[in-house]
Amino acid sequence: MVKILFLQSLYNLSDQQAEKEIHDLISFMNFLDYPDMLPDPKTIRFFRERLSRMGRALHRMPRSSHLIPAMRSMMKQES
Repeated sequence: MVKILFLQSLYNLSDQQAEKEIHDLISFMNFLDYPDMLPDPKTIRFFRERLSRMGRALHRMPRSSHLIPAMRSMMKQES
């Protein structure tokens, strides 16, 4: 699904246009690794909206300022 969103962004395609082009163009099918089932426009929209909601939720999460230094110290201990 992420690859479909990439193609939509690259070629400025709507959900309906993306579905049509995936069915019509062998290059799109090749890029998508010839999936057995192709999503319809409603599924593409649902995935994009869900991905967007997840991204907004990640931005609202508190950031831990001690996480990076803690990871660095763990990596030093392992080597």
